[in-house]
Amino acid sequence: MASGVTKLAVGHPFGTNHAEQKHIITDTFLSDTIKIRLQTTGSSENRFKGPLDCLLKTIRKEGPQALYKGATPPLVGWVFMDSIMLGTFHNARLLQQSWNGDKPLSIWQHGLAGLAGGLTVSFVATPVEQVKARLQVQYDTASKVYNGPIDCIRQLVRNNGVPALWMGLLPTMVFRSWFFVFWSSYEVTSRKEEDRAPVD
Repeated sequence: MASGVTKLAVGHPFGTNHAEQKHIITDTFLSDTIKIRLQTTGSSENRFKGPLDCLLKTIRKEGPQALYKGATPPLVGWVFMDSIMLGTFHNARLLQQSWNGDKPLSIWQHGLAGLAGGLTVSFVATPVEQVKARLQVQYDTASKVYNGPIDCIRQLVRNNGVPALWMGLLPTMVFRSWFFVFWSSYEVTSRKEEDRAPVD
């Protein structure tokens, strides 16, 4: 899903405010809910025949508001996630620059800074995404376990302890290691654009 990082990458640092985050969720959460439901439905259940069938059945049986189940955790969490990721990325670059002295950071070092940001933000993203996904797959009264994100957190902690919030941390870290590619490729592109820019 999109985040404020996208704004930063195209030249609008920290340009995604809370209202824009809300707009992003409104635009993208529909497809995320469908994706999560398809990923977590076993073939033996035969609940959905495909994305369109999932969309239509969800609206018909639960109403259009069901497409936004679990939207609150990312709405709140993205604010912190972008701040943590970008803060770690920035400080990792500063640290490496102190090692380099006057020598500019290499593409590899920009990638490592991005990797550090991705790994760090995983500790926030994991509980946010877990609560979101658990709420998204509550299809009806029979499958309803949680009354909302706070109740979901309480039940997870009560039944399995605080570490339960970080189940799936390793896969999340592996997934978010893509920030190595994101920031290194961004730096490559930026340098090429600078080389092409006319000299006044």
